[in-house]
Amino acid sequence: DQPPRYQTLAEIGQGGDAIVLETFDTALHRIVAVKAMKTSAAASEESRRVFTREGRLIGYLDHPGVVPIYDHFLREDDEPCYALKLLGGETLGARLEYEAGGPAEALPVSEALSIFTRIAETLVFAHDRGVAHLDLKPDNVMLGRYGEVLLMDWGNARLFDAEPYRRYLGDNAGEEEIALLVDEPADLLSGTPHFMAPEQTQRPRTTLGPSADIFSAGVLLYLMLTGDVPFQGEDMRSLFRAIQTEPVPPLRSKNAEIPERLALICESLLAKDENERPASLHDVLAELATFRDAGQAFP
Repeated sequence: DQPPRYQTLAEIGQGGDAIVLETFDTALHRIVAVKAMKTSAAASEESRRVFTREGRLIGYLDHPGVVPIYDHFLREDDEPCYALKLLGGETLGARLEYEAGGPAEALPVSEALSIFTRIAETLVFAHDRGVAHLDLKPDNVMLGRYGEVLLMDWGNARLFDAEPYRRYLGDNAGEEEIALLVDEPADLLSGTPHFMAPEQTQRPRTTLGPSADIFSAGVLLYLMLTGDVPFQGEDMRSLFRAIQTEPVPPLRSKNAEIPERLALICESLLAKDENERPASLHDVLAELATFRDAGQAFP
């Protein structure tokens, strides 16, 4: 028997249903990350389906702001795995020294703007392909050692528009494969509370799309610029009520050095009514480019 292609070197981390391993690829002689289902989760057909779904979504989103996926395979014990690029660097959460709901270290305006722009560019690509991330938070943004900014953890993402995916697949897959990405529970609330859009706290995920990501991206920008999340609560109910009803504390009241136009752009992302937010992050990126080119990013 041939030895397995992927040889585990060390554990990097683990979550609810999966474990991430630093692994040596004996075929290409490189170190990769392998995300593998835990044995307990692999026994569930639904868990395996969700895991496969995430891998296919990542493969579909072939963009510099998404961690590249290299392979999908089964381990010796029949546990599904996929091999990904092994990233160096730190999460945005680590850079900000942010813990759930607590204060963080605000970034210089130029750095916050640079990171936000890269996040928005990745989201624009995903939205144009019919995918909403729906779990933007500092720990799901990786800052690479060479300036990379990558969105991670697409396990909560949804294909809100299947047509771009159908066009992408062409005749290479049937409706059953497309259904794997489209089908999802209809009554599920999901996301990370402090970063959820008002509609995300009230409606099932099957009704959500890019607008929820636009709001969450606004929370990330607000946090980077001020060191605070815009909404707080003593418990989940009061936090959701604040997100749904309380006005956004003006950014310049937290940090007077934030340029006024940038503060207005950020606050527009945080409109309660999704119809009052920018229609697309394309528009936001265009406005930010104008802002930067006019020299307004600097005192």
